[in-house]
Amino acid sequence: MWRVLHQIFLQRQISKIVLVVQICMNTAKTFYAASIFFEILYQFGELQPEIEQKQKYAVWKATDIRKALKEVRKPEPGPPGGDPDQSISSGLSSYTYVCSITCIS
Repeated sequence: MWRVLHQIFLQRQISKIVLVVQICMNTAKTFYAASIFFEILYQFGELQPEIEQKQKYAVWKATDIRKALKEVRKPEPGPPGGDPDQSISSGLSSYTYVCSITCIS
């Protein structure tokens, strides 16, 4: 009886882990897609420095989330270095923070 309950518990935990990994992978894909979109904007001329920063951030964040998943660690919240005071935009940093919490829960 206890063995069956233990197996059910483990299966539920594994299901939660798989779901979290899928959520984080989708977030990484979203950041990557954003970086591609910013790259396409280069075709229409020079970009503003703020847009270039956001493109670099999107590439970095997608890479960090994927590396974190492979290394089984928490993705670094916020911008490189994890300093939320130097965030590129409050919308991006808060979105990243939510993903970081989701990936660990």
